[in-house]
Amino acid sequence: MIQDAGAHFLSHPAALLAAGNYGRSGGGEMIAYLGVAVVAIAVVCVGAYLASRLVHQRRFNNDGTLFSGLCAVHALDRSARRLLVEVAGHRRLSQRARLFTDPRWLDPATLRGPIRRRANEVDALRRRLFS
Repeated sequence: MIQDAGAHFLSHPAALLAAGNYGRSGGGEMIAYLGVAVVAIAVVCVGAYLASRLVHQRRFNNDGTLFSGLCAVHALDRSARRLLVEVAGHRRLSQRARLFTDPRWLDPATLRGPIRRRANEVDALRRRLFS
């Protein structure tokens, strides 16, 4: 029975502290438990912070999400979106959303290659976005 009580106190440091028996084991054991608890809480907090930052970056620092949002705000249909993607590829833009920042990206006079055939559509889209 006495051995069971000792095992109980060793497995439950709070019970050991509440019973006032911490002095008998030297107190070092209780400090070790508290140290482990503090480290565990710190690890959980740092992990939660890093996970939150990662989710935020993926959600808000994403060219695809920004491009889709800008297309939605301007009420662009699927064909206009495809045209913008094609122009972004032609201009070798790393971020398609940059097309919404400067009308020169959509200047039909500077188009070369196969996309030049769609110059009228590009010009109409430019006037729609920047008028």
